[in-house]
Amino acid sequence: NGTVLSTAKAKASMHGLKLMAYEGGIDTFGSASVAAKRAAMLDPRIKDIMTRYLNVWYSKGGHQFNWYTLGARSFNSPYGTWSIAENIRNYNEPKVVAFRAVRDANIGNGN
Repeated sequence: NGTVLSTAKAKASMHGLKLMAYEGGIDTFGSASVAAKRAAMLDPRIKDIMTRYLNVWYSKGGHQFNWYTLGARSFNSPYGTWSIAENIRNYNEPKVVAFRAVRDANIGNGN
């Protein structure tokens, strides 16, 4: 719901700073259920989760959001699924589609 973000934004503003995210993103770190985590990252429903995640960030006053891994990396790993794609040549993976939708909507410009 962004309550923590609103508090962080207020603190940043109090000091004349912008709220920025360093190494942000949706992740699944850990060795348990790697196959299920991979499936979740490739499930079309992750697009809505990721879009909502970024929309809350910007609606609560977030400024620059640095996605941890903007490129591609295997989701079949216990080391997480930070990247927005598993296959850099597949522009239709759900996280890629969500990233492009938020980017193209210019959400957050001017914060």
